[in-house]
Amino acid sequence: MLNWLRGKVSRDSPVSVSSASRTRDSYDHSIQQPQAQQYDTLNLTNDDLESPSTGRNTLVVVREGAVPKMTLESNELQLLQDIPEFKPLLSESGSHGLENFLDAKSLLAMAKIYQEHLHQSAESVSVEQTQITSRLKEVDMTIKVLMDRLSERQKSYAKAAEQIRKTSDITQSLKKLRTNVRETEEMLKLLNNELPPSLQLKPFSFVEGD
Repeated sequence: MLNWLRGKVSRDSPVSVSSASRTRDSYDHSIQQPQAQQYDTLNLTNDDLESPSTGRNTLVVVREGAVPKMTLESNELQLLQDIPEFKPLLSESGSHGLENFLDAKSLLAMAKIYQEHLHQSAESVSVEQTQITSRLKEVDMTIKVLMDRLSERQKSYAKAAEQIRKTSDITQSLKKLRTNVRETEEMLKLLNNELPPSLQLKPFSFVEGD
């Protein structure tokens, strides 16, 4: 490629060399511009192309410079990366498992014993539940009998209270009658005294208890 460029430079004018340089320069820039890349320019050393008119180096070559690494992580991934790590206090080797420490027969025997214990516990709970249910029924029957007796007693108390109220009313009526009788006796005495002696009646009095 460089030999072809040397022949091209020797045959063409300096204007064509600079034009080719600008074309390549713009082409590289159009390719690298979307990635926001930077470029450095370096002159050729041994393979420099000489201009036929000046004899000096006029062709420059661009190369890709240091490109910063683009971060493509999203916010969610960044948040996941920021979560602190929790490690166990005691590290264990991956080669040792539970099967190396537990005996299958002993483990099976322990499981059977535990199963039998659970079965017995379930049976005892069932028996106690049945007993509690029967006791609850007995308590319900006793409470019902007591409620019936209390209801009957309450009815009898209500009747007695009604009779007592009637007796109280009768007592009040008797007190009023007694007061009226005394007033009537006083009035009869006054009327008897107003009559002539020949027409007066014997003294009138009410005897209590008659």
